[in-house]
Amino acid sequence: MDFHANHDVIPVGAYDGWFKDIVFWVERNNIEIINFVVTYGNGKSERFDTRFVFDAGTRSRLLHLQGGMRHIKNIAFSFRTVGDWLEGRARVVVYGVR
Repeated sequence: MDFHANHDVIPVGAYDGWFKDIVFWVERNNIEIINFVVTYGNGKSERFDTRFVFDAGTRSRLLHLQGGMRHIKNIAFSFRTVGDWLEGRARVVVYGVR
């Protein structure tokens, strides 16, 4: 099990991809999210230069997307599990808000 920095991409379906805000929810273990990029359906992207540290079972604040309702193609982010290695890898879920 590797607890070094990792990178992941969450694809968002074409039908369900229209949102104005997103929220990160973290399960299973503590995690640090280091920067993330939202790629929109038109190919343009928005970078969020930030550092979030979450305890398992917590969520972020609403993160507002520029331009109102946007079609999201995917969300890419770097992360590092910072909790107890016995708890295993954290699980990150991103919810879109319409």
